[in-house]
Amino acid sequence: MVVCAALLLVAVDYVAEFILIDACLDRGGAFNFQEMVCSTDPNGPTTFEFRSYPSRNRHFLIIVGFASLAVAVVVTILRKPVLWR
Repeated sequence: MVVCAALLLVAVDYVAEFILIDACLDRGGAFNFQEMVCSTDPNGPTTFEFRSYPSRNRHFLIIVGFASLAVAVVVTILRKPVLWR
């Protein structure tokens, strides 16, 4: 249950960032991934260096790592025959 909640929080965060970036680009701005701000200054830079979601959000890697480990443990437990029955 905790794993599902953590993954849901990551998904919500990812979608919120996607919407923020998309709205900036729709307005004709340039999104600064380093500072997570939209630049609509006509005299400012028109592009910024792209940084992927996992490189901007370290919690993503930690949560996905723990979730993968939890799924692997559950699958391993469910596939092994129970010896004490």
